[in-house]
Amino acid sequence: MVLAYILAIGSLMIPLGRIADMIGPRRLYLAGAALFTAGAIAAGMAPGLASLAGLKALQGVGNAAVQATSLAILTAAFPPSQRGRAIGLYMLVGGSGFIFGPLAGGSVISWLGWRWMVFMVAPFGLASLAALLWVGRAGEGARPGRAEPFDWPGAALSTGAVVALLLTMSNANSWGWSSAPTAAGLAASAALAAAFMVWERRAPAPLLPPDLLANPPFVRGVMLTALIILGNLPVFVLMPFYIEDVLGRSAAVSGMVMASAAVAFTATGPLVGYLSDLFDWRIFVTASTLAIAGAMALMSLLGTAGPLWAAWGLVVLLGLGIGLWYSPTTSAALSRVAAGRQGVATSATLMVRYSANVSAVAIAVSIVTAVMAARGLVPSLSEVGGDAGAAAAEAFVDGMSLAFRIGAGIIVLATVVTLAPIDRLWPGRAAAADG
Repeated sequence: MVLAYILAIGSLMIPLGRIADMIGPRRLYLAGAALFTAGAIAAGMAPGLASLAGLKALQGVGNAAVQATSLAILTAAFPPSQRGRAIGLYMLVGGSGFIFGPLAGGSVISWLGWRWMVFMVAPFGLASLAALLWVGRAGEGARPGRAEPFDWPGAALSTGAVVALLLTMSNANSWGWSSAPTAAGLAASAALAAAFMVWERRAPAPLLPPDLLANPPFVRGVMLTALIILGNLPVFVLMPFYIEDVLGRSAAVSGMVMASAAVAFTATGPLVGYLSDLFDWRIFVTASTLAIAGAMALMSLLGTAGPLWAAWGLVVLLGLGIGLWYSPTTSAALSRVAAGRQGVATSATLMVRYSANVSAVAIAVSIVTAVMAARGLVPSLSEVGGDAGAAAAEAFVDGMSLAFRIGAGIIVLATVVTLAPIDRLWPGRAAAADG
């Protein structure tokens, strides 16, 4: 059920972003919010698991339309000098949902059952519809003066590439990284992605316009998004196991520790967004990558009997680092994107985020389970805190430390990308992007 929802969102980001540029983001947002709301109501009434998965996929299509247009509407409604603070407030709202959504969902399931947990998002969909109708045409953005054909071959190739990647990365640990299905899935994704890039250079109305790939700030923003998510996500995957199964703390304590990271980046986002409109965005992103890399390097030193306060403090530091990068990076990435390209540009960034999220989870788990297997243990996170006892806990901590060190190295690479003089190294393409 969850995979159907994720696949629908991640695979349709770029096609829906292009549709938003063709018909206007406001129209697509309204359609997406309506479909999301209707999908939630229908899923809550699903008679079985198969129908529930299908209806969640339908709801995911609506979610993809909303996400593909939200930032495009926001960036069109505010001038470049105020874009950072607008994205910072956007981050505040999203971070608040990250904090309170799981708490509300868990409470509703406990009191009323799972159907009401699915139903409960419908009022938020209705509220988003009402909000956009209330603000009128603000953020409508520019549309082409003439009708353009939709790039159906490009949509099929891009969707197939993302579906193959997400499906493979979601199942690679259970299939085995050296298994035939994993190899076939990764090869299919790479082949479809290559075919997509070749087609886009020949298509009369490309889904992903080549001038975006000749836009240095946009390319750098996409690279930073992928690197930072790949680098820091192992913490959110592995730290709950460490707190609960190694340190022996309750799920409630684990939840409070992890929620503190969300509180930190939610509180930091608006201020950093405001300041990034006044100062060079590289200042904040460099501080972010250094804070994240430092936090992860220190987390790699945690032991089987480490104090909870140390892990908690480092999680908060990580959250502060995350809060420093999102608004400045997003604002800088969109700084040279033309109005008629905002939808597909933001959608491409979101697609990279989804792919990096799923990939980071798979890679982090595979690192830990590989260390457990090398110690002669069952390669499963469920063994931590189980009958294997101290041996499993020690193997988990060693694997977690390795994953955190690799993550810190990826974040250091993000620092290099941030500071690299891409505009000077890429002058011809920078001029083409501006033109």
